Amino acid sequence: GKVTVPASSAKISATVVETGDTVDKVESGLRGKIGAVRLAMVSGGVTEKSLAQSQVQITPLAAVISGAKGYSATVLITGESADIVNLNTLVVKMYSSGASIVSQPVVEVSNQTELENQALKMALKEADANAKYLAKLKWKLFKKVSSIQQASSGNTSTTTKTSESNG
Repeated sequence: GKVTVPASSAKISATVVETGDTVDKVESGLRGKIGAVRLAMVSGGVTEKSLAQSQVQITPLAAVISGAKGYSATVLITGESADIVNLNTLVVKMYSSGASIVSQPVVEVSNQTELENQALKMALKEADANAKYLAKLKWKLFKKVSSIQQASSGNTSTTTKTSESNG
């Protein structure tokens, strides 16, 4: 069985990075970028209550590059948007507001389990109809289902395979 529905939301995240000579400058610059990225996300359709932010990680640049001076601060901001149509615009806004890396949005459907059950029922009904057709065609009776296989690829699709054997 196959069920096709439009996505109901998308999760998106951005990494914000600031570098500078002193920890205070780095922290101050990062706070400004965080505010701008969060504002861009909310104005681009991300719900404010879905916003989450990691702890700020400050690293001496010398720990990454031998002989380098200064500091680097990094934070990850994630959120969810129901505005699937304008995700490209949202990504551009996030970069324009100071995000260093914006992840590929991950689209989701809100009632995935219900849809998977619906697809399974459709697959079983289709398998039953096929078994009856083959039974008439070959003059043999199929007595039982020997296996049912179901495969899913994340939040995007689920495939169900039903096998029948004759008795």
